[in-house]
Amino acid sequence: EGGWKNDLPSGLGIQTNPDGTIYTGEWKNGKYEGQGTLTTADGGSYTGSWENDQPHGPGKLTRPDGSKFTGEFRKGKAVGEGELITPEGKETKVSL
Repeated sequence: EGGWKNDLPSGLGIQTNPDGTIYTGEWKNGKYEGQGTLTTADGGSYTGSWENDQPHGPGKLTRPDGSKFTGEFRKGKAVGEGELITPEGKETKVSL
């Protein structure tokens, strides 16, 4: 649901997959690109910058267990310094 260009998702849109994963955000040439949120059926999510279908730039990753990482991502992986919050609510600075 959303914008299309050259038969590919482009602009703002929402994609709901059969496995329960939902992406809401920006698209470019059929890929997640720009700002968006991906929520998984098990309760995990990533909100932030996307490039070529991968988290890339500042973002926040929430795991199904409730732990959260806020920081930088490159090509889908957390990098550099960030903040980790455990499921119990303990905050710590981390360097990856």
